[in-house]
Amino acid sequence: MGKGVLEAVSRANDEISDALIGQSPFKQGVIDATMKEVDGTENA
Repeated sequence: MGKGVLEAVSRANDEISDALIGQSPFKQGVIDATMKEVDGTENA
């Protein structure tokens, strides 16, 4: 795997998962907003 993939997997396993733990799977809008916030990049 390339360095970019390893970094993305690491972020998913750490920052993103920490932010999503405890979120209701039935509130997809909240999950999407949380992921956008944690990601920190511009999203359309």
